[in-house]
Amino acid sequence: MMWEGHASYQPVHVQQHHCTIKKTIQNKPLTHIAERSRNSKMIEGDRELSALIQELWDNDINRLRPGIDYRISLQGKAGDLAGFADDNDGAGLPLFTFVDENIFKKETFLAFISLLDNYESDTGEPEIVTPEEELENHKFLDSILKTPTMKMAHKYLMGKRLSPEDTAGFKKQLYHIWFELYARRGSSKPDSSGFEHVFVGETRGGHTVIGFHNWIQLYLQEKLGHIDYKGYRVNANSPQMRTSTLWLCSSAGRMESSPKEASSSA
Repeated sequence: MMWEGHASYQPVHVQQHHCTIKKTIQNKPLTHIAERSRNSKMIEGDRELSALIQELWDNDINRLRPGIDYRISLQGKAGDLAGFADDNDGAGLPLFTFVDENIFKKETFLAFISLLDNYESDTGEPEIVTPEEELENHKFLDSILKTPTMKMAHKYLMGKRLSPEDTAGFKKQLYHIWFELYARRGSSKPDSSGFEHVFVGETRGGHTVIGFHNWIQLYLQEKLGHIDYKGYRVNANSPQMRTSTLWLCSSAGRMESSPKEASSSA
């Protein structure tokens, strides 16, 4: 999980000399030529997407500044968490040492945090969306669609003909992707959504955590004592750093997010 800065992307140079291409045509099947063409397009697509992500990052008016708005303590590398033994704990202290909770008073943060306690944590447990929760979903979408980052994302998707041109149509598309319920494999009833999986997190079998890709939820759950930070891991094939955590779930039920406390205690 990347906590500060952003991923750096090294440009990949593709040289296509005429003599090389000519030789390939003479000695290799046409399928090989098609594969090289596809790979070249994929590289170009990656560059374009990387540029977009960088632009979104640079224009995010709600982006936190490391060392100013928040501080974290990575501590040691996490060991094998299979048994959750104490000797595998590479971090005796919490991950977050400071977060300026004034940020939670911003419109988008308030709207987001209000959604975190709307879900049953266990997969297989059917979700019931109340009228109040549906209004909260719409309020969240309305708030983020006004930000520069979402306007840029919408413009990019329109250019690719992947989203409707009007804002109302784009909002409807986002609602479908994030909030419409679906049944996970092995479940006969709608028990999950894209938003719940990615931003809130789910538990499977009462002990395995899936999804949970959001720092605000991580911070709030750690603050409540529901998460024990175990340290970090580094993928040998990637510069990305990941945190290892133990989610302490005493019983199935809806997540606590204490949004009121979080927004007023700064």
